[in-house]
Amino acid sequence: MISHQKYPESNKFLAKEMGASCVDMEGVYNNSNFEVEDKRIFKNTSTISLASHLIPAVAPNQKVDKVKINQHDPNVLEILALEGEDVVASQKYDLEKKDYQCKDGRIIFKYHYPDMAGIMGQPLHNSNHLELSRTIHSDLALRESTVFYNILVIPPLPLFLNGSELYFFRKIE
Repeated sequence: MISHQKYPESNKFLAKEMGASCVDMEGVYNNSNFEVEDKRIFKNTSTISLASHLIPAVAPNQKVDKVKINQHDPNVLEILALEGEDVVASQKYDLEKKDYQCKDGRIIFKYHYPDMAGIMGQPLHNSNHLELSRTIHSDLALRESTVFYNILVIPPLPLFLNGSELYFFRKIE
């Protein structure tokens, strides 16, 4: 079993909210993440696209400079990928349809990928979830967690991988 945690659970940059209600995350955010200037926190130097994580139709290298989150209805999140003022792609998530859930100030999206043939034809299971939360400076934090497991045939050996990454996106409007 292999497991790693790339940032502390009690991250001082994340706003502390409790309860099951959703936090207002409306705003316009940079599509590219920024590094946190603190030696006590893991610095993720990868640059990722917020839009490609929240809108399935957006490719990671697609030209998008901003992401707008609207919440006109308390149960519906609308996410827009913007290049300048033009909408490149959009996605709506409905709380009542269980597209996401809210917990302790986080919006949680869970994805389970269909089982597929893994090593030596054994089933491979892969799922991940994304959590959005506010930072203490009203920026956006995205935590991406992935779980993968498979059984190696010779010798029969379970393989389990679990990892998390934390990215920050500057609020610009």
